[in-house]
Amino acid sequence: MSYLEEEKWIRLDNASKLFPSTFSPADTKVFRSVCELNEPVDPAILQKALDITLETFPLYRTVLRRGMFWYYLEYSGIKPVVTEEFQAVCAPIYLGHKRNLLFRVSYYRHRINLEVFHVLSDGTGAFLFLRALVCNYLAVRQDSGSPGIPAPFKKVSVSERMDDSFERHYTGDRLHEKRDVTRPRSGVRAYRCGGTRLPENRIALIDGAMSVKAVLEQAHSYNTTLTVFISALLVYSIGREMPVRRRGRPIVLSVPINLRQYFDSATVRNFFSTMNVPYDSRGGVPDLA
Repeated sequence: MSYLEEEKWIRLDNASKLFPSTFSPADTKVFRSVCELNEPVDPAILQKALDITLETFPLYRTVLRRGMFWYYLEYSGIKPVVTEEFQAVCAPIYLGHKRNLLFRVSYYRHRINLEVFHVLSDGTGAFLFLRALVCNYLAVRQDSGSPGIPAPFKKVSVSERMDDSFERHYTGDRLHEKRDVTRPRSGVRAYRCGGTRLPENRIALIDGAMSVKAVLEQAHSYNTTLTVFISALLVYSIGREMPVRRRGRPIVLSVPINLRQYFDSATVRNFFSTMNVPYDSRGGVPDLA
């Protein structure tokens, strides 16, 4: 008997509780992780790899149900089917009236796509699932003992991967906020990027590639981390396109923080926080050195 067949249902973690009531056709709360191979994807092998991966990731076999007072995850025997990509990027997964799994796996040419409804997992948890899926794909594609195929994840138990780390690590203590650092000026609305929506709330995807090594070297040349460097570039880009008449409004980024860096956790469920980082745009943005 598997973990979820024994447990039957599980409570939503602290972050997951926000998404069922806030998703919409314009904001599906779906995110995508991708792995591109050096050869075309074999759908039959990908399906077999997915079946193998689900044996160690029982969370991905759940559906979202609505109780009298709260939502919860319930074990399901639904078998996910790998499909060739045909929908828009991050199309809705949870439909409310339909009992379906909260993720999808698709492929297109050399690319394997994993899309996840945020109730199920965060970016790190989804990455761990995708990494295991790709490793299992390569193992099935070649001999299972072939060198060069890494272990899909550290040796942790299923219960550790199913852990509600918010519940386990929360102490009830509150930290004093430094309002001048984490919040924009009092009474001033943050700048909102405008534009024309695409039909049916579709997402426009700009595909690009950069050398991780080169970007890291550039970040380190500014004595900062990759996350801070990319965030600064985003603020810079927004500031350059910002109309002059709106430069009285601060640019505020909501930056996700992976809490596994600070707490002992191997969970594949949501375990993140966010930090609002404001930039005072009244003087414009400086040129990059």
